[in-house]
Amino acid sequence: MKQLLIIVLCMNSVWTYAQPRGILAQNQYTKEATFFKEFKRIQIETKTGERLVGRFQIIDDHTIFMDDENISVDNIVKMKSQSALSAIFSTSLLVLGVSVGIFAIEVGGIGAVFLAPAAILVFTAGIIIPVLGTSHPAYSWKYTIEGSDQGEQKEETNPVNTP
Repeated sequence: MKQLLIIVLCMNSVWTYAQPRGILAQNQYTKEATFFKEFKRIQIETKTGERLVGRFQIIDDHTIFMDDENISVDNIVKMKSQSALSAIFSTSLLVLGVSVGIFAIEVGGIGAVFLAPAAILVFTAGIIIPVLGTSHPAYSWKYTIEGSDQGEQKEETNPVNTP
């Protein structure tokens, strides 16, 4: 019983001091910081103009893996959080707006007068929701990879020269 208690206490100290891995975006002017945890769904734009949406994984101090591609943090132009709930909600509103619009056309007459504006509002809300997220453009935000495994990876990738 005593050994089990010691093991649990040792594991608790490891869990307590573990730092989550992720990308720290810090504003260069206001020093405001946003932390994107690893495996969070984000949208990024690269220097080549490519837009990627999905969950990211950290490979090393300067590289992330997203959508079957290795992306250097230096090549990111813009980054923003993209929650799965907003994507689902946005799609649902778009489908609902189109459905109400089709129903308004089918009903015709005075019913269409009331249903058409509702369809346009719901459809517009479906378009606006993904745009509302806060963007972090690279010209005013600095991206760095933070995490507990960085020190171990530096030792592995930078071997010490022995005489």
